[in-house]
Amino acid sequence: MKRTVGVNNAILAMTLVLFAGPHLSRLWAQSGTWATKAPMPTPRDGLSAAVMNGKLYAVGGIPAQFTCSYLANNEAYDPTTNTWSILAAMPTARESLAVGVINNILYAVGGGTGCGVFSAALEAYDPATNTWTSKKPMPTVRRLHAAGVANGILYVVGGYDGNFTATVLAYDPVSDTWTYKAPMSSPRDTLGVGVVNGRLYAVGGNDGTENLKTVEAYDPTTDTWTNKAPMPTLRTNFSVGVANGLLYVVGGQDANGLLASVDVYDPASDTWSTVSPMPTARFGTAADSINGTLFAIGGATNSGTIFTTNEAFSSTSPFAQFSAELEVQDDPLGFELDAAFTLAAGSSGINPLSQAVTLQVGSYSTTIPAGSFTQGKQGTFKFEGTLNGVALEVKIEPLGNNAFKLKAEAQGVDLTGASNPVIIGLMIGNNNGTTPATVEF
Repeated sequence: MKRTVGVNNAILAMTLVLFAGPHLSRLWAQSGTWATKAPMPTPRDGLSAAVMNGKLYAVGGIPAQFTCSYLANNEAYDPTTNTWSILAAMPTARESLAVGVINNILYAVGGGTGCGVFSAALEAYDPATNTWTSKKPMPTVRRLHAAGVANGILYVVGGYDGNFTATVLAYDPVSDTWTYKAPMSSPRDTLGVGVVNGRLYAVGGNDGTENLKTVEAYDPTTDTWTNKAPMPTLRTNFSVGVANGLLYVVGGQDANGLLASVDVYDPASDTWSTVSPMPTARFGTAADSINGTLFAIGGATNSGTIFTTNEAFSSTSPFAQFSAELEVQDDPLGFELDAAFTLAAGSSGINPLSQAVTLQVGSYSTTIPAGSFTQGKQGTFKFEGTLNGVALEVKIEPLGNNAFKLKAEAQGVDLTGASNPVIIGLMIGNNNGTTPATVEF
């Protein structure tokens, strides 16, 4: 005898509303985990970080508090091997600099080069040759500024040049020239900048009187700034990284001391949420993301401890759509599942060849380890095997446009007394979703 389990359309419609639309990225930002990775070779804070070719580059910084001896170090982290490499040092040792990447060239701009000494230097690093080249310096010196890249242009925002500044400078690497752009509404240093969909978001900072929650968005096509929802946590000396279309504001300090907390900004809905705090509270970190995983490196404590710490946050990305049909068998015990899912617009994709796949059908749950699938014709992924006494066959077929079909058959699972509704869950890498199904008895 088979019991057909169909999707309850009313409940499914509600579920799809939850998993789709402008609040999608906020929902997946609210879950995720931190993991400790291989530490940097050199302890430092006041460094900057950028990603090229799947590697995280850590540049500059300060090796100890209350010193005027700064670093030119350039080290690269490879997440596939969880190892660091020591690379050619910058020509100019400095801290509180900013970096950006254009066409696989890293540009390091400004920073402090000594106690009370600020730099306008712009130096370009080519990972293909492991060499640095000096470029045209900024028109003005500054440190504690931030930078972002949009449409092949490096924008340097705010900072301190002897005064707190709202100035915005744009560097064109093709012509090796600088131009002034519309300033922010408020001067500030120790701010963070993230770029999403070609717009720069300037977050927080200090205006010389107080720390700020201010958020402004810059549109390069109109050369204009727009005020956005303020940051929920008043903090300074934090870092900003962008992952899956979201801005992560990481660590820093407030009036009570060090922060491990992480605020997350969704530009699509102009709203803030929070995720799990970093394992290590610190300020002066640098942050960036690789394939949707956020890395927070380095930093310091108020007592003068300087970190080599490298901690990684992986968020989960709910499917934009997920539906399922299920047949429950009592002779032999088992089930047949047919499902369809579509990845979210901000998803970094799935690869069952290298990612674990977790399947939940009511009370039954199993994880197929990474590396267990094979890939056949038309790109279909297939697993056949026995896990914890259950004979399982799973096929995942790509349909194009981030849509997939999944078929799973299991023998040795007793779902005949399943409660109503049955919950179907699926996680591939950090992409996941659940959908309810109503048992027809």
